[in-house]
Amino acid sequence: MTLGSPPNPLKVGDTVSLRGNAQRFVIRELLPDGKRAVCERTTNAGSEAFFAAPSTSYSSYILALNDLEKR
Repeated sequence: MTLGSPPNPLKVGDTVSLRGNAQRFVIRELLPDGKRAVCERTTNAGSEAFFAAPSTSYSSYILALNDLEKR
């Protein structure tokens, strides 16, 4: 009998960062493999405020869920 890995507590819309890195991302999509997510980088807009705004330089990133921590 094998035990599966515990469900990841991260969900779409969560603000996360890579472990040990201050840059924030917003999870836009969890990939079907259950190990990765499509994330969008956020930008600071003042004290404790941030936003994710699409622009001509819009980029999304596919990041491993086990490298992310919730902010």
